[in-house]
Amino acid sequence: MLDIQVKPKDDTSITTTIKIGDDVLNEVTKEAAKKVSQSKKIDGFRKGKAPLHIIKSKFPQKIREEIVNISIGKFMKDVAQKVDKPIYEINKIENLQEEKSTLAFDITFDLSPFVEIGKTKDIIIKEYIPVVKPQDIDEEIEKLRKDMATFEDTDDKEIKEGVCVVCDIEVWINDAPSGNPVLNQKVILGKGHFDKELEKALLEKKPAIGDEISINKKAEKKEHESDPSHYDLVATIKNIQRVTYPELNDEFATKFDPKLKSLDELKAKLNKDIAKAIKNINLDNEFNVAIETLLKNSTFQFPQSYLTNSKLDFLEEKNMEEKNLKPDDTAMLETNILERSKNSVLMQHIFSKANDDQEDKAYRSNFKLFLKETVDEKSVDPLLSLYDQMVNSKESQPALAQLMDRYLNEFNFSLIEKYFRNLGVFKKSKKLTFEEVKALYDTKK
Repeated sequence: MLDIQVKPKDDTSITTTIKIGDDVLNEVTKEAAKKVSQSKKIDGFRKGKAPLHIIKSKFPQKIREEIVNISIGKFMKDVAQKVDKPIYEINKIENLQEEKSTLAFDITFDLSPFVEIGKTKDIIIKEYIPVVKPQDIDEEIEKLRKDMATFEDTDDKEIKEGVCVVCDIEVWINDAPSGNPVLNQKVILGKGHFDKELEKALLEKKPAIGDEISINKKAEKKEHESDPSHYDLVATIKNIQRVTYPELNDEFATKFDPKLKSLDELKAKLNKDIAKAIKNINLDNEFNVAIETLLKNSTFQFPQSYLTNSKLDFLEEKNMEEKNLKPDDTAMLETNILERSKNSVLMQHIFSKANDDQEDKAYRSNFKLFLKETVDEKSVDPLLSLYDQMVNSKESQPALAQLMDRYLNEFNFSLIEKYFRNLGVFKKSKKLTFEEVKALYDTKK
């Protein structure tokens, strides 16, 4: 006999009463007694060989504990089927009651964090129509030519447009170097690929090899109020080189990508890539606003055990101890963990809905379909293998994570897009070029 009764305890936990008897209890008792006998020494018997009635008489409490543990393992699936929300962890086991042929006990389970999505009528995702200018394609081709250029030492050390200046570059803040220098940086004058202000200074001052030049720059973004508003870029000239660019022809296209047979095919690919970049900038910014709206409008439920474990994980990751924190720091930490947890739970909800409410297996299956559409056929299985290693590994593997980042980010982006399209909140808007869409969202920030 097996009887499972489930009743809610509060918003974040449930109580389950498990009652076992007859053949089920006999089977579990034998298994529990065998496990106890293998760990306990009984005079006159080898480990694991003592009769059942002797083990039961000598270790009744230990056997009852093992019966409970084994029952939880055996019947957890039956419990999960009766609960309409995912279980996070066991909170406590209590009310153990034993009669002649039955044994019953209560288990309190903490439920996994969950979110009830609030109103979505305020969400509008403006979808701009990408416009790719011929100039955009030309600029991308110039970048490719630079990447594929060759550099040679030359006797002519005059600084002028078209040459490559090799220099070590340092950032100075408050008259002191900050961070590690960038060594042997190649700066092609007149191309604006590295830093336009530095190129201009090099062309105007024409320093010799061994000279230093410095330019004062305004910080693009201040993360904190105390961050400096300006810094100095200091370049030490090491060499002047001649630059040879590859010719623009079909061979250039094939060298860049063996799948391309002509320069026209390369231009078509770049057109598609730039249009995708415009779309990604557009939707990424729109999604961020939409997700912020969902975070404000939705209701989140977290068991205290989840927040406690999250805090302990964070402290361990940072090699910190809670006892060393000031009360204000502890309060701030708990607030930050709560906000991070809300974002995490909301994203899990979005991914789950985009995967048709299926579990992790569906995520992996859909990720495999995504890879088949994104990479060549030979790369799909190796990438999936790396994904499995990253998910199942107990230790952090930064190299694997970095390799998978690009594909996982693109896949997750597609899931977020699917979720919001299913909500019907997209609205077609005007045409925008790459420069226009960047300027639009830079202004909003």
